[in-house]
Amino acid sequence: MFNEQYDGGVRLPAEKEKGDCMANNIFIKADEIAAEMGVSKPYAYKLVKKLNGELEDKGFITIPGRVSRQYYREKVYNGVQIRQEVN
Repeated sequence: MFNEQYDGGVRLPAEKEKGDCMANNIFIKADEIAAEMGVSKPYAYKLVKKLNGELEDKGFITIPGRVSRQYYREKVYNGVQIRQEVN
């Protein structure tokens, strides 16, 4: 989990591959939403801001530019799991 590099006595986490981080599974970024829905990035950011506003009203902590993947799917796809086809 940690590499052998030290910076002033503080361990630095080892670099992780994209998709390896748990946060990549929990949150969906506006860029991913734009690609998945076929909308512009500015519109995707507006959608993320709207969804994050709803979550904040419910007392959740949010991250700008990202939204809970589960909440996004519930609101957009009514909770249905979407499969991606591989050609």
